[in-house]
Amino acid sequence: MTLTEPSEVSVTTEDCYTLDTMVYPSSFTDMCEDKAFGHLVLEYADECKMAGMPQPNWAREMYLNMEGIGVVQCLVLRDMDLNMVGFSVLLCTVVPHYSELVVTAESLFVTKRHRKGGGGLRIIKAIEGHAKNIGAVGVLLSAPAEGSLAKVAPRIGYQHASEVFFKGLL
Repeated sequence: MTLTEPSEVSVTTEDCYTLDTMVYPSSFTDMCEDKAFGHLVLEYADECKMAGMPQPNWAREMYLNMEGIGVVQCLVLRDMDLNMVGFSVLLCTVVPHYSELVVTAESLFVTKRHRKGGGGLRIIKAIEGHAKNIGAVGVLLSAPAEGSLAKVAPRIGYQHASEVFFKGLL
């Protein structure tokens, strides 16, 4: 694993409740090869899996290709022992309907243990900072209905912008 300095888009200590986590930029490969990633993905799938969808099966080659052209960017949340306790995979794309760059948190997860200490807010603020740095007009977050992010997002300035419906066909 290549660990870089905390991201320049990491929030300052004044923006977070505790000092027990820090956000770092990561390559998709480094994120996936981290010893904690498998466990985090299982916890993420258990909490956030869309009803009717099959088990998650990360299309690594596709992510790597999108990362290679700058569409996918990853952030990881680490505790003070540098253990990965959260991650986000960002899709940085121009939305054709608006012809504007938008950052979409395709995946965003923080372990329950680190949410109460401000880890979730810390990674969201880092996502926002990254979006500003690349000139995006906004950030799109999606969350399971009734999930913790769905409850937190409106309290930190996010507007409920749409409803998403899914019908399984398998």
